Amino acid sequence: MTSDQPCHAPESLLSEGMCFREISAADTSLLQAFLDDLEGSSAGFRYFATRPLSVIAGHLYTVLLEDTERGPIGYGHLDPEDEVVWLGVSVVKEFRGRGLGYAIVAHLLSEAVKRRVRAVTLSVDSDNEPAIALYRKIGFSEIRNTHRTSYMQWLSPVPR
Repeated sequence: MTSDQPCHAPESLLSEGMCFREISAADTSLLQAFLDDLEGSSAGFRYFATRPLSVIAGHLYTVLLEDTERGPIGYGHLDPEDEVVWLGVSVVKEFRGRGLGYAIVAHLLSEAVKRRVRAVTLSVDSDNEPAIALYRKIGFSEIRNTHRTSYMQWLSPVPR
């Protein structure tokens, strides 16, 4: 149940037995394994609640963070919709608080720069203070806030 894509990561993750693996629509079994593991801790990550797994075929980039012993423990994507590129990220509950969400977001933003994406947008539950702090730390700014949802945006340092 592995993707044909190579596994790669910064040395800090490799030394912990973790790496990023780009996935495609052909890798939905890997994605499903992650989502099954996320079950019960996914209240803040509802992306696949209303979409089939095959939606990743339309993503600019989709990645799993894998632990060599445990399998997929994190997920991230860059999803184009009209003029907006949306970022989505989630980490299995038992691996949260270790900087892995930051690593996934940084990896996605690096990929966005490579693909000359001008801006990346995300939505986050307004009461998810740890996630909002992470996004601010990595350079996102709030662009809109409703009672339940904060919308944040990161602007690329590379012009289009």
